[in-house]
Amino acid sequence: SNSNTSAAPVDLLVEQMGSPDFSVREFATRALIESDITDQGIQELLKDSSLQQEQQHRLISALRYRLITAPRGALGIRMSFRNNVDGQGGRVLVTDLLDNLPARQVLVLGDAIVRLDGVRPTSTSDLILHVQGKRPGDTVRLEVERPIVDALGKRVLDEQNKPQIEVFELDVVLGSADLLDNESRTAEQTRAVNVIDVALMARIDERLAEVFPSVQVLQLDGTIEKGKTRSR
Repeated sequence: SNSNTSAAPVDLLVEQMGSPDFSVREFATRALIESDITDQGIQELLKDSSLQQEQQHRLISALRYRLITAPRGALGIRMSFRNNVDGQGGRVLVTDLLDNLPARQVLVLGDAIVRLDGVRPTSTSDLILHVQGKRPGDTVRLEVERPIVDALGKRVLDEQNKPQIEVFELDVVLGSADLLDNESRTAEQTRAVNVIDVALMARIDERLAEVFPSVQVLQLDGTIEKGKTRSR
């Protein structure tokens, strides 16, 4: 457990997860989820070879629930996608900047995001999955192409009559996806967020299976609430 959680209560909760009484096991699982133990602390608890299978299942389930409902990062853009002419990935075009989120401070309309943390996106869902896989306060490095404009705001053209482009990288500290209210999303983005929910759960289950291959993940019901329950 972390330094903010004394060992005795957490050990007691783990013990109660093995109780013959179902209601006691459920209470202990919910109490652990709501406690201030870190996710890493739960992983450390799972290293105890004396755990019963029920206790293992419940610790894994608590960790999975924590990961799924963790706060998600957000840039704060509306976007469209354009494939590269060479067929190698594409670019996310910034079509709008949302209030109270970090993109408004560092991006402008017409910017093209060509890499996120060094990886080329192949769809807008790639960007959403990558960003929402991080947490508010985490940093993402963007490679951006920006058309060069003159003093009147007109695009500057080169000798081949093509727009001149400035390419640069910047680190952005993410805001919270909770600020992306439903009204600020297009229908396509709402569908994409639902896809991301499924994709994040699949990634989490793969991650847990790699770390704890012998432990089956026990699906928790939808009655547990930690802050706001997400719809899927």
